[in-house]
Amino acid sequence: EALKASSQALSTVLRLTKRDGAAMLAFEYTMPGVAAGSAIQQFLPVEAILTDEQAAVIRELSVPEPEFQLYFPGVHVLKSMVDRMKSLGAHHVRVKVQKGPEGDKATMEVACESGQAQVATKFPNLAITMEQKALPCPDFAEVVMPISRLQSLIGVCSVGVQRTVLCVAQGRALLVYMGLSHGVGTFMCVAPVSTE
Repeated sequence: EALKASSQALSTVLRLTKRDGAAMLAFEYTMPGVAAGSAIQQFLPVEAILTDEQAAVIRELSVPEPEFQLYFPGVHVLKSMVDRMKSLGAHHVRVKVQKGPEGDKATMEVACESGQAQVATKFPNLAITMEQKALPCPDFAEVVMPISRLQSLIGVCSVGVQRTVLCVAQGRALLVYMGLSHGVGTFMCVAPVSTE
């Protein structure tokens, strides 16, 4: 809810603070139509803060350069489709990208299978971006992952995002770069195929 509210705000400040001795994330919003100088505040408890020793053993996921980077405007359509797939009892989803004949566009197919049905949706003519990419795109790339991971990734993408670039790292992960509303920055989220 805090992220949804911030997507409508003129500005958002996020601070780590303490309130009544408990760690909190404090969101402070300036909303359109609210009198100057007044802001809306929301506090969310922080469940656990890692010690230095705990943080030292956390290892960042290593993902090679993705085979495809696609401008992807269809996040809401994908969310609806993945929710439908899960309601059919699907546990895994396959995301397959095929480069088009001109090389500057691709088609992404998202598919799943359950005991009840097979569901697949194609997103044609997605623009390929080569921004910060050294290697050319292959003809094809694919990942298969738990549907819950794709749902989590989509959930992050649907709030306050102006531009989405979906990346496919063959057999390893889906990555999403999100240009945040009002040009305040970029956020990246990774959904690995496994937890190795």
